[in-house]
Amino acid sequence: MNKSLLIGIVAALLPISASAQSGLRFEASVSKQEVYFDNSFELVFTLFDAEGSGFRPPDLSNFRIEAGPSQRFDAALINGKASQSMSYLYVLRPLRTGTFTIGSAAVKAGGRTLQTAPVRIEVLAARSDLSREAFAEARLSIPKAYVGQQVLLDYVFYLSAPSWSTNITAEDDYSGFHAIVWDNTINGKERIDGVEFHTLTERISLFPQRSGVFTIQPLELDVLEWKRDGFSPFGHSSKRMSIATAPVSVEVLPLPAGAPASFTGAVGRFLMEAEMERSSGTTDETFALRMSIAGSGDMKRVEAPPLALPEGLFGYDPKVVEESAPRSFQMLTGQKTLEYLITAAEPGRYVIRPEFSYFDTDSARYITQPAGPFTIEVTQGRGVRVPDTWERQEGAGASLASRLLWPLLSAGAILAALAFFLVQRRRNKKMQGLEGADIRMDARRRLSNASRHLYLGEMQPFYREIARALYEFCSERLDIPPAECTKERIGQALDSRGVEKAVSDQLLEILHTAEMALFARADQSELAPGVYRTTVEIISR
Repeated sequence: MNKSLLIGIVAALLPISASAQSGLRFEASVSKQEVYFDNSFELVFTLFDAEGSGFRPPDLSNFRIEAGPSQRFDAALINGKASQSMSYLYVLRPLRTGTFTIGSAAVKAGGRTLQTAPVRIEVLAARSDLSREAFAEARLSIPKAYVGQQVLLDYVFYLSAPSWSTNITAEDDYSGFHAIVWDNTINGKERIDGVEFHTLTERISLFPQRSGVFTIQPLELDVLEWKRDGFSPFGHSSKRMSIATAPVSVEVLPLPAGAPASFTGAVGRFLMEAEMERSSGTTDETFALRMSIAGSGDMKRVEAPPLALPEGLFGYDPKVVEESAPRSFQMLTGQKTLEYLITAAEPGRYVIRPEFSYFDTDSARYITQPAGPFTIEVTQGRGVRVPDTWERQEGAGASLASRLLWPLLSAGAILAALAFFLVQRRRNKKMQGLEGADIRMDARRRLSNASRHLYLGEMQPFYREIARALYEFCSERLDIPPAECTKERIGQALDSRGVEKAVSDQLLEILHTAEMALFARADQSELAPGVYRTTVEIISR
């Protein structure tokens, strides 16, 4: 995935306001939706993509201002464009219990006055357990979510002294969710009604898998306090206690009807970028379109959107070529790169318009992101490619068989077509004893490209051509559908056909080396000359 899309993930997580269409927006947020009477919280007003003046806060008479307003400036590079924000921060403490609405703040920017939407906050009665030396809370980032939307669950442990150890004795199984534990405990301090507590925060990302109301059962812990004790023969003494969080519930809503055809399960905030490997070629060649998707939803649910191809173009089923799940400062993010391989039945000029749709949880509507359009110029190759393992995507033009057979109405033409298909099938089933001159045009072209990249020292393109040469060649020779052509399937097919183990091991090792260079960014430049020679030998054999 390119770097601009990775940077843009942060922008995809930011909420959208009514004025977001122009990029200029002013928003309010609170650090907690629920706060105890004897606790404080943070109120933030953020202006995006502008510098403001004349800031007017709302009425805050229901709270004591412990700090603020202070200003903070942030900047980022999103899709090659600079983005900035300025924030006005308050630290507030409630003066009484109840549900309160914090009104709109205002600021002047872009030649007009912007206002934030009101924010509601619930103030609960003071906790009765502050006299205890340790207690715990479970906090959900939102009380309602859609199926597939990310919900953050924070377990916060309050300890009156730093010398504690904790051990979880009971935990919910998170049934109905796909749960991902962050594995990065956050240490902090929090002062509550004059008492300072050391805090430990454990974060879990929950992705609802079905609608309904779900209750997260209490997390139970054993807490062990260690104290220096000069009268103890060990120099210290310990005290054990058990604590537990209160149960918390989240309501999961089903996705609304009316999803577009390019929606495949992405829920949250997402960005999509696409690029064509090249814009010209022949009917003997394949064209690669790569689509990169990044966002905050459940990436397991995000499948490749259908690619509508114009009449005359046909494609493989898409493959996932790269996938990862980096963590941002706010929530778990994911990225997935898909590759579509396309071929042309006849020369021409073709336009491809890929689309990706997701359900935006902020606006509660489906959003479609287009890319391109991409134009490819196709000239006539040396021969007609009829790869019978390819499957045409739905809506991708007339079927290849009908396009080839429609003109062949005479008996002589039909016999010629049958003879062609018989020869083609025989070529596809020939597994061993290949002469070097029998290497298919695709493999020769790939190896020629790889040789040029090797000479120029371009390692990424070199290993990309080597991997594609082997995968495409094995898909054809071993009768493996392209969408299922993996190293495991190749190894199994070679073993079942009695290919020498040394040859099979060499081939799989080359594919592994190429993947390390392409996806792990490992430096494989020293191995490149040997990889090229061995690849030529294997394909020739």
